[in-house]
Amino acid sequence: MTSDRILIAEYAIKQLILLRDRTAMIIGTNDDVNAARAFIHGLGVGVAYFGCRAKLAHIRKAIVSRGWKWGPTAPVSEMRLRQMSNAEIVSELTEIEIACWELYCEDLRHGTG
Repeated sequence: MTSDRILIAEYAIKQLILLRDRTAMIIGTNDDVNAARAFIHGLGVGVAYFGCRAKLAHIRKAIVSRGWKWGPTAPVSEMRLRQMSNAEIVSELTEIEIACWELYCEDLRHGTG
């Protein structure tokens, strides 16, 4: 049911906002890129179990809309090339994931998800 998927996706967004606002509390430090990626991917697996899965188009749009190139190693490799700190990368990955789930919810609300 679409309304259930919206609620689950909104829950994921709330968890990502918590990660953004209290990174060290959630993953133990604010600059561990691998731990942040594990949390983000784990959250994605968890919500997928309940039928919520962002499409590749959502992920691409979220990455590109934040000024990053789309590709197999992007955006982390590009962030490193720009000499972003690990804490900045963690923050940006979280923002990208929030944007992705917001796009997913928007599509569900418009009946295109």
